[in-house]
Amino acid sequence: LPAAFREESVTAAVKGKGVRVQAVRTTREPAAESPAPRVRAIREELEAARERRAELADDLAAVEDELSYVRALASLPEKAPGAFTERLAEEGIIARLQKALKEQGPAVRSRRRDTQARIDKLDDRIERLKKRLEQLRDRREPQRTAVVTLRMADPVQTRLRLQYRVDKAHWEPVYVARLDTEAPKLTLERRARVRQATGEDWEDVALALSTATPLTGEAPTDLETWWIDLRETTSESAKADRAGGFAASTEGAIQAKAPRARASIDTGRYAATYRLGGPVSLAADNQPASYDIAVHQLSPELLARVVPQRSERAWLTVVASLDVGEVLPGGSLRRFRDGRYLGEGRLESWPPGTERALGFGTDPAMEVTYTAVADEAGEEGWISKETRLTRRYRLELTNRHDFPLPVSLRYRLPVRRNEEITVEPWAKTPEPGERDVNGQRGVLGWRFELAADETRTVPLGFEVRFPKEAELQGL
Repeated sequence: LPAAFREESVTAAVKGKGVRVQAVRTTREPAAESPAPRVRAIREELEAARERRAELADDLAAVEDELSYVRALASLPEKAPGAFTERLAEEGIIARLQKALKEQGPAVRSRRRDTQARIDKLDDRIERLKKRLEQLRDRREPQRTAVVTLRMADPVQTRLRLQYRVDKAHWEPVYVARLDTEAPKLTLERRARVRQATGEDWEDVALALSTATPLTGEAPTDLETWWIDLRETTSESAKADRAGGFAASTEGAIQAKAPRARASIDTGRYAATYRLGGPVSLAADNQPASYDIAVHQLSPELLARVVPQRSERAWLTVVASLDVGEVLPGGSLRRFRDGRYLGEGRLESWPPGTERALGFGTDPAMEVTYTAVADEAGEEGWISKETRLTRRYRLELTNRHDFPLPVSLRYRLPVRRNEEITVEPWAKTPEPGERDVNGQRGVLGWRFELAADETRTVPLGFEVRFPKEAELQGL
């Protein structure tokens, strides 16, 4: 059995008449003295890399010595003046020596750089081998074996099925979204990134991946009666008792909480299982391998999303609906637009039949200009004066595409916490099509279409009034 198996999870079953499983147990046997072939091969490769690095280190030291010698000879006339040096100069020996050194110096420095680069490359290789060896190291742990006792009256031919659970096996969803803006068409590729370090290589196995969450508790624990009472005491001690009683009640409430071939998809009520097509082989080195699950072709709606209070840019956004039989679990998402890689983000859990908006970078053909028109403060009223703050802006959008494009505009108004504050949008601001967008108070939304080469100006702004003697926070 692999090193990462759960002993209590081992079960056995047989098929056939007149035979049954009487007992299942596991045993420990001393580990073999010789390492596994994979570990031995990595150790040999690591040893060879270290020997080669030592040779290169010697070469580098020799180059450094040679370079030091060259420098010493070049500085000889300055550091050792005298009759001997003068005689060498008169005979032209120093001139010839300096010429030779000038020619050899760059070559020596080039050899030093090349040798150092080879050493750095070997260091990276040694580190990778050490990590692989750590993942596959011979832990000298006892060998675990399953022993199954069968009960039968006569010899029979049967099939034995042994099941056990292992740790250190993991998979995560990976998505790739490819947008073709000409069609337009959105291709969503669903993949699974799998890795395992169970201590047992998987060779030609049938691999199934489930979205079910491992059991972390059977059910929430029952609630107990929460008692409160009154006690006659001094005011100071009452405060302390009230504070202590609240802390104890809170603690009780906390303690009461519960501890490349496509895949076939089995959809259940609460989880989906992806069965990869064909046999799969995966080494126990914890290195990720990617497997295809499914590909979906979607018909997206393209629109430009504009949030001028965040940025004077338009963002190309795709709105699409995915009709599949199960909830797509959240996972990493890589985006491509017209064949170009945009970056990696995350796709949150996607229920079937619902729309999802995905961003695909900025839209340079949609020009956005957001200009302040007024930022004023004043007072009003004869008896009860109040302060008025006015902020007005002009948003100008120009569609430089040769086709019409829908625009989704978001704008935020401040929201009061005190009833003495009055907030009103600028009178010229158009009526929004949506208020409190996505449940966010004060966020307004508009949806309209811009024709090719059309420019539209949208007045935006607000007015805030509050008592003169008060101080406003948040603006």
